[in-house]
Amino acid sequence: MRGLRLSRHAALVIALAATAVGNVRSQMGTLANGSKTVTLNDSLKMRLEIDQSRSALQPTFICLPMMGNSTTSYEPLLHKLVAVVAADTTHTFQLPRLIRMDLRGHGQSNVLGSDTVNFRTMNESEFAKYPYDAKHALEQLFRDFPGQIDTANLTVIGASIGANTAAMLTQLMPNIKRLVLLSPGINYKGLQPAEAITSFQGEILMVASQGDEYSYNSVREMARLNSDHVTLMIFEGDAHGTDMINSNPQAMQALVDWLLK
Repeated sequence: MRGLRLSRHAALVIALAATAVGNVRSQMGTLANGSKTVTLNDSLKMRLEIDQSRSALQPTFICLPMMGNSTTSYEPLLHKLVAVVAADTTHTFQLPRLIRMDLRGHGQSNVLGSDTVNFRTMNESEFAKYPYDAKHALEQLFRDFPGQIDTANLTVIGASIGANTAAMLTQLMPNIKRLVLLSPGINYKGLQPAEAITSFQGEILMVASQGDEYSYNSVREMARLNSDHVTLMIFEGDAHGTDMINSNPQAMQALVDWLLK
């Protein structure tokens, strides 16, 4: 009889624990697709777009736009990823979750307390906040939805100044494993990624157009800083950043192939 009472007690403990977990999950909510706004320490309201959120086991791709662009610049990449995974009859590929963000002064990330901020009038000290903005926004998202994102295996995709931001973010978030740098530069608005690229031990894909002279010369120079970890792709034309993949099906396919490998 004593053994039976212990079993009942154990069952009760398990049931109560399960109820508690369910209550906690209900209180914190489920990370759903759509827009999220996080408020940073300096009162900047930063806009994130969550796409294809399905399970905690999904790979997570973080997308940082180029100067003058917003989260919408990554919609063609999102659509391409969905199409490729849907057409995969062998079920080799897993659909990633995308977290796209408007950088400070862009899109919906333009409210700073009771004021507004615009990238056109920002100085270098404000652009220097970009890697820290991304770090704090992501960490707040991870805290708000614990256990719902695979935070130990992140891929960050950046375009132009977003590429420089992505590279420098690796120095602040060691759980980033892969980088995609679309048209990075040696120096964009004071953001200089060379040190971060040199020390990064994950995989790096650098992409530039041959006719985009500054980025073309930058990737050739920066690829040598960490040649064992860098894959370099050069395409014809002069398109820059996400315009390069959005206007060139070959470049888009090459990027998707690398991301899903």
